[in-house]
Amino acid sequence: MNEPTRIPKYVKDKIRQAKQGDLYSSFTVSEYYYDGEVLERDIEQSELYLRNVSRIINNAKIRLRNISLYDYKKFSKLKFTSSEKNTTIIIGNNGSGKSTILESISKCLQFLSDNIRIQNNNNYKFQDSEINIHSISGQTIVRCILEIENDFSFSCSLTKNRENISRKVSSELEEFKALARMYQRSNELDNNTLSYPLLAYYPVERSVTLKRDDAVKYYERKKAKYSDKSEGLKNAFDGTSNFNDFFSWYKEIDDIINEFKANDSITKEEIEYLLSKTDNKEKIGSLISQLLEKKNNYNNNEDREFLIRQQKVIQESIKTFVSDIDQVKISRTPHLDMTVIKNGSEISIFNLSQGEKTLIALVSDIARRLVILNPSLENPLNGYGIVLIDEIDLHLHPKWQQTIVQKLENTFPNIQFILSTHSPLVLTTVTSEQIKIINELDYRFKLLSPTSNPFGKNASDALAIMETSESPLVHSEEILALIKKYESLVKRGQEDCRKTKEIKKRIESTGYTFDIADIEMWRFIAENREFFIDKSESDD
Repeated sequence: MNEPTRIPKYVKDKIRQAKQGDLYSSFTVSEYYYDGEVLERDIEQSELYLRNVSRIINNAKIRLRNISLYDYKKFSKLKFTSSEKNTTIIIGNNGSGKSTILESISKCLQFLSDNIRIQNNNNYKFQDSEINIHSISGQTIVRCILEIENDFSFSCSLTKNRENISRKVSSELEEFKALARMYQRSNELDNNTLSYPLLAYYPVERSVTLKRDDAVKYYERKKAKYSDKSEGLKNAFDGTSNFNDFFSWYKEIDDIINEFKANDSITKEEIEYLLSKTDNKEKIGSLISQLLEKKNNYNNNEDREFLIRQQKVIQESIKTFVSDIDQVKISRTPHLDMTVIKNGSEISIFNLSQGEKTLIALVSDIARRLVILNPSLENPLNGYGIVLIDEIDLHLHPKWQQTIVQKLENTFPNIQFILSTHSPLVLTTVTSEQIKIINELDYRFKLLSPTSNPFGKNASDALAIMETSESPLVHSEEILALIKKYESLVKRGQEDCRKTKEIKKRIESTGYTFDIADIEMWRFIAENREFFIDKSESDD
């Protein structure tokens, strides 16, 4: 069809930008042709522009660039910028706001995820209690910027206003909704083969004890649809239900694979049935040949191979993290159960240690979602996405703490991980640029990176970054108070004062000895208040 002779300038600009490869403009022009309101309706032209969109976003790298908080919970103002590497780790004292940062990111990611599942979904959750109690404006704003392939950025601003304020601020949702629509329309164009990004948040509540009865009841109630791509997005921000989802989905796959296996050969009952129909040997032979051919065609079914690959991917990903587990099985007698082969013995997955269950639940859920969201990838674990995990060290043995980040990155190489931790062992596996420390001074917050690089160092070096002594705790409240007082005085540059020297002498008379590394650090802080380098955060 011919375009109208008079095309508005803004439409001409969009067409020009689309032809130059701009993602957002390509999709906008595709919608113009599809809707027929701005341009004359032309499905062929619409699909032509949409093909360009699909080519860019199919299995495309997606990353969180930054998120800015304004009067959100304890933070009056804070900006988080992710590391250039695949993993960023947030650290800070208890109550410093690590979980708050992850929760704010999860709100934005969940809004995008919900809109991929359900078109034009305006729902997002904010409570009045999330508005900073000292807020003058009476509103909280969470502003997020995502990048696609490092070339295209999409922003979203979620806002909550108190009811009694006169000047309200509106949320800015259109770019995230447009990005979600791109995934939807491209998936329709590609016959449901497009890869969706994995967007997920695993809060501390994921450690809730896993129970067999709960998983079985959930399966009986839900009956997961193994091929429904939306299943890879559902409940991705509710960590307590993830293992039940995995159990239900894995059981469904196992049932279907078993149905295929049941048709691998001719059964005794089938032969007896054929014999009962005729005495003609040639006819029996022909019927058996037809039956074998039918079974062969049935078992060469692409669905069977697809499901077997899915099952294998899941098993291998779990084995990567828990090396002494060789196999994951569904057991049906004496009751429905999920079992593993551990060190040669079969054991219910629900009888493993809390650390093992927590890790398996996490890994299996990430793997399951990637398998569902990437139906066309040879290895679906190479799918892209953003995953948030609060307290990655939760219930993990120290040995696992030292390998968890590397294993996550190796097993899921295209996932951007944003984690929090209390563990110095975790920090020894990343570089300083990947660490963001919550720093507070006079109720002003910044995320800073340490000058010293903990990668490959002893845990004591990581403890220093976390401002934690590697020595055992002093149980005397009086001595502990004196140590804190001495530390405070040295950090303020008063080490040579008579009062400071007296405090030190009194402490050392108890037999306590200061670590020279601690004292050197306090001296350094005294000499240079900028102990931490702010590499990327700004006040804008």
